[in-house]
Amino acid sequence: MSTSIRDYLESGSLTSRQLQAATGLSQPAVSRQIASMGDSIIKLRDGRSFRYAMTCISMGSDSIDFISIAINPLDSIFAGMAH
Repeated sequence: MSTSIRDYLESGSLTSRQLQAATGLSQPAVSRQIASMGDSIIKLRDGRSFRYAMTCISMGSDSIDFISIAINPLDSIFAGMAH
């Protein structure tokens, strides 16, 4: 069973190219799947490119209870090593 875009994004934000490399899908296929995920995905500018991340939206409410974004999951590891 292959890992889905959703599975990859639940671990942290990724660019379209990273998603293509991880899933083996073409750029148009990645774009279509991201578009089909609607409000569960947010698009973040990262320099000249974009990163995609999952959101956790409270169902049945107009408010967002929690958004988790990991721009670079290794930042927290390296920050801990600086001490």
